[in-house]
Amino acid sequence: MNTLDILSIHNTLVRKFQQIEIPSSSFPTTDPAEEYQKWKELYDSLQSKHASKNVVQDIKHKMDTLEKQRQDKPDRTFYFYLLRAIPLLDQYFLLKKSQNKIQFVSSKAEESQLNVGEKMEDIVREYMSIVESYFPQEYTWGQWEEAKEVPTAKPFSNKLKCTLCYSDQESFFIHDNHFVCEKCGFVATAAMHSSISFKDIDRVNISSKYTYDRRTHFRDCINQFQGKQNASIDPKVLEDLIEQLVLHGLLEENYKEMPKSTAFQNISKEQILIFLKETGHTKHYEDVVLIYHQLTDKPAPDISHLENDLLRDFDLLTDLYDKRFKHTERKNFINTQYVLFQLLRRHKYPCKKEDFNILKTIDRKYYHDTICADLFMTLGWNFQALF
Repeated sequence: MNTLDILSIHNTLVRKFQQIEIPSSSFPTTDPAEEYQKWKELYDSLQSKHASKNVVQDIKHKMDTLEKQRQDKPDRTFYFYLLRAIPLLDQYFLLKKSQNKIQFVSSKAEESQLNVGEKMEDIVREYMSIVESYFPQEYTWGQWEEAKEVPTAKPFSNKLKCTLCYSDQESFFIHDNHFVCEKCGFVATAAMHSSISFKDIDRVNISSKYTYDRRTHFRDCINQFQGKQNASIDPKVLEDLIEQLVLHGLLEENYKEMPKSTAFQNISKEQILIFLKETGHTKHYEDVVLIYHQLTDKPAPDISHLENDLLRDFDLLTDLYDKRFKHTERKNFINTQYVLFQLLRRHKYPCKKEDFNILKTIDRKYYHDTICADLFMTLGWNFQALF
C-alpha cells in the first residue's frame, strides 16, 4: 500500500496557506483593516517613547503586511480545495484507524486488511489529483509526483533518510510509532528502520517530558487563578500585607471591628502584588488569588467549566509553537500566565491583565503579542494585543 500520508500533506498545505479547515463563525479572524489601525496606533504612540529600534521596525513591517492584505483580493482556491478534500480526508482517517486495530489472525482478517489497503490507495490517488489541480506548484514539493507511483515504502538504509525528498535524519520526528518527515509528510513505521539509537530515544523522552512539564505548569496556573492550589500561606505573610495596607491608608486601623466585606471592599489583587514585593514575599506572587480570598473573603474566580477547553487549546498552541519555532534560538515557551490570560479572553471570560503576573517591559509585551498573534491567526482564533 502507498505509505504516503495524505493527512500530513494536508497539514503542510494548511500551514503553508495559514488557513483553518472550517472557518469558525464564533471566532472570526480579525479584519485586516481593524488590525492595521491597532498597530498604527501602537506605532504612533511609540514615536514619542524611547522604544527599541527593532520593535519599531517590526511594527512597521507588520503594518506594511496588513496594508498589502487589505489591498489584495482574497484567494478562494484553498476553500475550493477544502470542499473536495475534506470528505476524502475523513474517509482516509477512518480507514487508517480501522487498519491500526488489533485483529485475530485469520483469512477473513487478512482479506479485510487488503480491502482497506486498496481503498486507501484509491483515496490517495484521488486526493493527489485534487492537490495537483489546485496547487500545481506545491504539488512538486517532496517529489509527490513520484510518490503516487510508489507501491510500498523503500527500506531505510542504516542512516535514516527520506526516500521522497531525501531529507536527512534530523528532519524526522516520531509520532505514534511512525517516523514522519517534517519536510514532505512521508510516513514510515518504526519497524521499517532498525537503527533507532539510545540518542533517538533520549531525544523523544526529553521532548515528551518537556511537553508534560509545560502542560503541568499550565494546569497549576489554572488552579492558581482559582485559588485551588495545594498551598499553605504563612500567617506572617497576611500580617505583613495588612500592616502595609493600614500604613498606606487603604485599610482602617479598626478593620477587625468591621465586616470583611466593608473593611476590604477597596482592596485589589494588584495592590496585594505590590505589597508582596515590598514585604519580600515575592515567592507568593503565584498565590495572589488565594491570599486575596483569605484576606477579603471575596470568592475566587471559577473557571472549572472551561478547564478542558483551556487544556485542549494549550495543547494545540504548544504543538504549533514547537513546529514554528523549533529551529530558532528561542528555547523557552512563552509566559504561561500570559497564555492563560489570552485563552480566557478567547473564551469570552471577563478578566483583567492586572490579575496576572505577566510581562513588565514594552519589549517583552510586544514580543509575546507578536508570537501569540501569529499562532492565534494560524489556528483561526481571535486575538487582542496586550497593549
